[in-house]
Amino acid sequence: KDAEKAARKSKRERRARLDALDIEETRAPEGQWTTMHHAKTPDKASRHRKTKSETHAFPSPGFRQFGLSPSHLAARYPDQPEGLPSVIYFVFKTLEKTLDTEGLFRVPSSLKDLHTLKFKIENGSAKDAGEAVESCDSPHTLTGLVTLFLRELPDPLLTAALYQDWVACGRRLATQDGNHGPGETTEQSLSALVDQLPSDNVILLSKLCMFLGKVAKHADTNKMSIANLATVFGSSLLRPPPSMGAADALANIELQARVVAELIQSAPQ
Repeated sequence: KDAEKAARKSKRERRARLDALDIEETRAPEGQWTTMHHAKTPDKASRHRKTKSETHAFPSPGFRQFGLSPSHLAARYPDQPEGLPSVIYFVFKTLEKTLDTEGLFRVPSSLKDLHTLKFKIENGSAKDAGEAVESCDSPHTLTGLVTLFLRELPDPLLTAALYQDWVACGRRLATQDGNHGPGETTEQSLSALVDQLPSDNVILLSKLCMFLGKVAKHADTNKMSIANLATVFGSSLLRPPPSMGAADALANIELQARVVAELIQSAPQ
């Protein structure tokens, strides 16, 4: 009985620690907007209604990288290289050597290889994760890891709350008028939206766009221009809300790509 009581107490303490971290994540840096992540409801009925992703949110052994927001990862691993999620840092560093590979980010990876690599990364240390990425001999598996990371974020990198604002920006870009308001340039309009993102999202977005810009510079050999990369990443960075109809979501695909293309072009190289 004493052992059972101790186990229950340990479980309650672990849940309380995670809830505290979730609540901390909702606090926006001064002058910035952030998406609210509600703390878990402690009543027994709600615990039975947890989705797979929610139950997955509890701390687990190893080096978890997927399914957590950039802010959550930064709080969990404060020594992330260059402020980036470690898995993204390792992948970008390794892919620097293979930028001429045709179809980077477009050619799909073997699902078996992709999930095997993900398992290796999340079931060891940070050092093990770096070695697993560096030893991967398929650039397409590594690029698949980046898109998988983005798809598994609990909130899209450009955030669900700003989805309509980004789409509206894409629509104005499509008209080629170049102005989003009185005296406001396209770059200023994009910057205004980026400024509303959580700071850890901004770091990841900036590094991602800079890296994609490097990929595009090799378009003569890898066939991945900025337009092609924007098409690939439009749906990963901007996901329509579940309430949106399929027809509207489909109509926004090109607008999402225009926004991503502009972000890549605006990134410092």
